[in-house]
Amino acid sequence: MTNPSLIYLLARARAVQADSVNQEIVEQMLDALSVAEIKSILEETVLAPYIQDWDPDNGSADQFERALRTYYGDLLYTFMVGTDDTVKSLIKPYLEYLELENIKIIMKALYFGWDEKTVMEMIAPSKARSEEYYKRVLDNENHEMAPDYVLFEKLRMELIELHNREKNVQTLSFLSDLLERKILEKTPLYGIDTNEENFYRNVMIVLRALHAKIDLAAIPFELYPSSHHDVLQQAQQMETVHEAFFFLSQQTRIGQVFKKDQSFIPEDPYTLMAELERSIQRYLVRKSLAAFSISLNPPQSLIGFINLKRTELEDVARIVIGKSSGIPQEKIRSTLVRFA
Repeated sequence: MTNPSLIYLLARARAVQADSVNQEIVEQMLDALSVAEIKSILEETVLAPYIQDWDPDNGSADQFERALRTYYGDLLYTFMVGTDDTVKSLIKPYLEYLELENIKIIMKALYFGWDEKTVMEMIAPSKARSEEYYKRVLDNENHEMAPDYVLFEKLRMELIELHNREKNVQTLSFLSDLLERKILEKTPLYGIDTNEENFYRNVMIVLRALHAKIDLAAIPFELYPSSHHDVLQQAQQMETVHEAFFFLSQQTRIGQVFKKDQSFIPEDPYTLMAELERSIQRYLVRKSLAAFSISLNPPQSLIGFINLKRTELEDVARIVIGKSSGIPQEKIRSTLVRFA
């Protein structure tokens, strides 16, 4: 029997999506002559209450992104209220990942001694985690205590033990990466299949390691658990990014995914990696759209909606940042994922 809470949430999701930023609005934003004009366009959408205090002339792009993250957190939280544990378990990892962004800021703030006002201007509170909650986190004198407030509290002792072995900025970065990894291991951030996404994450890890000439064996955690592990191990032994890319294209679907967005292969390895990652994201977003559009599997449909909403907001932020930086319209368009 289909979960009634899930069916109700899917109906709400479709209502929310009908009133969200769409391709037509994106085109208007791209055609806008100023960031102030973009704000006027977005004031006709569900984002209006969240951007009303943002001054496009004097405010920063960070403030705008903060407003978008607050909206996303509020949306996830309202979808959890009144549902059963099964449905909550689907949504909770996405709230955890959103909170991780705030926790990373706090960990740095406590380490470097930033004042509370500076930190609170960077954090995006929501109905799930209020400003008062994050102020309590800042009351800790030691940055290693901040993860105690993360939703997955079992990590606390693991993080503190790690920090006590080596207290430095590199350890701080490792703590952040570890927190993120614990969430990503169980959360499909773009598509609907964690195993598949882990493979694409691993591809990018391997290519970046080759480009930076880093031995993955020296990294405490190497690759995410997924299929194609043998193929990825072979790719790690390649000499260059392009060699590994061509090898993976022959052995996996990487080449097919890339061809959907690219008519040529960039010679610059950094450009190749950036465009490959964008191609992967677009491919996974298309899967999310298909899952949300076809309700044969309600849990996958809900996850598809959550991911579409996140990438939709990321594209909105890309447009605003691009416009405020004076980047040409077509260059901004080339960076979009959901509305490519």
